[in-house]
Amino acid sequence: MDNLIIFSIILILIIIIYIYSVNKICNSNDSLKYYEYNSNNAGPIIIIMAGTHGNEPTGTHAIYNIIQLLNDNKIQLKKGKLILIPEVNYCALKLGIRFIPFIGDLNRKYKLNNNCQLNNNCQLNNNCPINKKIINLIENADFVLDFHDGWGFHRINNESMGSTISPTDTKQSYDLAHIFQNKVNTSIQNKEKHFNIYTNNENLLSNEYYSKQKDINGSLRYYMNSNKKNYILIETSGQNNIQPLEIRKSQCILFINELLKFYKLV
Repeated sequence: MDNLIIFSIILILIIIIYIYSVNKICNSNDSLKYYEYNSNNAGPIIIIMAGTHGNEPTGTHAIYNIIQLLNDNKIQLKKGKLILIPEVNYCALKLGIRFIPFIGDLNRKYKLNNNCQLNNNCQLNNNCPINKKIINLIENADFVLDFHDGWGFHRINNESMGSTISPTDTKQSYDLAHIFQNKVNTSIQNKEKHFNIYTNNENLLSNEYYSKQKDINGSLRYYMNSNKKNYILIETSGQNNIQPLEIRKSQCILFINELLKFYKLV
């Protein structure tokens, strides 16, 4: 019996140390790295982020490609500021899993306070350091582009968010969503793999290229929409390498280039 008690105590200590270490390494301000490029000329603040889920790495590869081009001066900003966050969930990306146990899904942690719908004071209502740091970064942003990977092709299986564009309900978000859709679909020969736009606009839903918006409480899109901020969620078809990484990455780079041109940063 004494040995069992000692073993139980050791096991509990190991679990406590593990949880503490995971939170310290994977769920802290220091675990969220970002890259800031300032033109030194007045202009919009654009944020591009990826890697919220560790099994969705396409946007991360695309952002690092853009970082390299910026560092080599092959892309030069004419105005404004560009903030790049390639690895929102650093530890999950390294392990190739959706999220880290004991931390949970970061894209369900943008919870709003209870008074949000009453007074439009839609503030973050949790103590997750990564989410709080992201909210602080995007507070003054003019636009946020957020990359994810879906598990299928939406036009083949509408239960999948793969190959979809989800704007918030703002004019600039919708304008960009249409630009994104037109540009990317001209590069895709197979119509079943074309991108659809998620929308709450009932007038658009009769068109086969629009689908009813999925409002996921706790997601960043839900938070941004509640705060009437310009934001687009891109879901490439990429989980489990459903299509080659280079195809998905090129789609993400296309979206980034169109975004920078839209706001005249380049």
